[in-house]
Amino acid sequence: MALVLTRQNVRTLDRTQFAAADGLQRGAYILADAPNSKPELILIASGSEVALIVAAQQQLLTQNIQARIVSMPSWEMFDGQSQEYRGMVLPPAIGARLAVEAGVAQGWHRYVGDRGDVIAVDHFGASAAGEVVMREYGFTVENVCRRAVALLHIALVARESIRWNLRLGKPLGLFNRRYPRDDIATGNLVLNSFNLCQQVQQFL
Repeated sequence: MALVLTRQNVRTLDRTQFAAADGLQRGAYILADAPNSKPELILIASGSEVALIVAAQQQLLTQNIQARIVSMPSWEMFDGQSQEYRGMVLPPAIGARLAVEAGVAQGWHRYVGDRGDVIAVDHFGASAAGEVVMREYGFTVENVCRRAVALLHIALVARESIRWNLRLGKPLGLFNRRYPRDDIATGNLVLNSFNLCQQVQQFL
């Protein structure tokens, strides 16, 4: 048995409203699905950041955005699950995925995919009050929501652009470039024409 504690003031999850904690035995599990069971995006986190995506899900709902939240405490245990289970937690059709981890981003891209993004800390830390550091590094409900909305916006632009280019019989080479990133960390969503076409065709 192990006791895993934190000095952070995180909420205790009411398991009558969220999935049972024994889901962690599979490495990752759906903590709470979108209220309409049709998520537009997936928020993923582990540890203390789970409380952050729980709050972000509620905030996104006020914007009529349906989000699924996934707790992923162990990559290795999740990788050991059946393909069916992994696909149920992270459906390939939902490419808008945002992982939130107060650590390095390395490794998370396997789970967010080419159309996802990661809020992480890929540099040395800073000395300040905990709340200040977390805010400056973007670990706030507002920033999680902003980055999530940006992912949905990029997906929408790409989908509609491909739709019209296919209708007009135009080549898709225009996607072989970087879109303006705005609030999204640079370098994670390079839109490759061939891969993007394959990914988005399912929505056409």
